[in-house]
Amino acid sequence: MKKVLLAAALTAVAGGTLLLQSCQKVATEVFKAFLSKEYETEIVIPESPSGQTTANGEVMQELNIDEVIRTQTGGAFGIDDVGRISIKSIAIDLANADSANNVANFSKLSVGITSDGGAPSIMAAADIPDTYATSYSFADDDLERGIDLRQYMRGTQVRYTYSTELRRATTKELNAKMKVKFSIEE
Repeated sequence: MKKVLLAAALTAVAGGTLLLQSCQKVATEVFKAFLSKEYETEIVIPESPSGQTTANGEVMQELNIDEVIRTQTGGAFGIDDVGRISIKSIAIDLANADSANNVANFSKLSVGITSDGGAPSIMAAADIPDTYATSYSFADDDLERGIDLRQYMRGTQVRYTYSTELRRATTKELNAKMKVKFSIEE
């Protein structure tokens, strides 16, 4: 009788373990990683007087990534169910660039993300070539993909920071559009 009970108990434990593994496998199989759409926000880079070496700022964007995940997965998953969120791409376009005020005015550019007054995490940083350009797209090597951005995206707003080192002063305010895309991962 003891052998029958022991065999039944072992069978139940093994069955329960297999069932749990199967459920986890189903959840992993159902949720598939995806790329977000491109989110665009406007940035105003102030005129930088001669002798100034940096231009920094921040901008808020309405973005409910939990809602994006729920929409993409038919309501089955939310931000707490994904493995991580990382940066996929960042591009900046200057709407009013000219020969004296363009991307070449900056020698370095970085973009970060922050929330609730905390220190920003840098999502991308690059050395900018001294060549006339009205836009800049961060190369894959410039993106900090190792950062899990979920902690910054739990609300309905995202706060981006930007920081530049100036190569040359700008003589006017620059109106920019920053385009950001995220990778939502298992």
